[in-house]
Amino acid sequence: MLMGVMNQIIGKQHEQEIELILFDIMGHHFGVDTTCILSMRAIENKDDNSDVVYFHEIIGLSDITVVYHSPKILVLGNGDVTFEIVIDEPYLMPLKVPLSDLCLLPKLIDSFLRTKFDSLFWALLPSENSISFIMDSRRLLEIAARDYLDLRINHEIEK
Repeated sequence: MLMGVMNQIIGKQHEQEIELILFDIMGHHFGVDTTCILSMRAIENKDDNSDVVYFHEIIGLSDITVVYHSPKILVLGNGDVTFEIVIDEPYLMPLKVPLSDLCLLPKLIDSFLRTKFDSLFWALLPSENSISFIMDSRRLLEIAARDYLDLRINHEIEK
């Protein structure tokens, strides 16, 4: 019995965590792990030579007017590719969250999101007043690079 209690205590102390940056886009809550995040900076510090893509465009909401109140640029990279994405109102950053606090997506929602958003979202983080959709930063970088770097390269070739 004592061994079981000790294992529970040790397990709690060594529970795996994930580091997230949480942000808000017009009242919708999102989070992304920090694995591929190289930096974050104010949009006023944007390099004039760099292109940025707004987060709502990446998730397919480019036809909706979205207001960013406190935009920041997330610089994502993996050694081969770097990409800048504008998010809004980041808070509690970075936040270490026990993996046990995350909920895997229910099957129906998971199936829809896999199809609609190319497997970008993988979990939910419930809090007192909201639920955040959690994304994989590697997948976010892959989607952004695939969908937007190709357009940028094609645009440069046309010039």
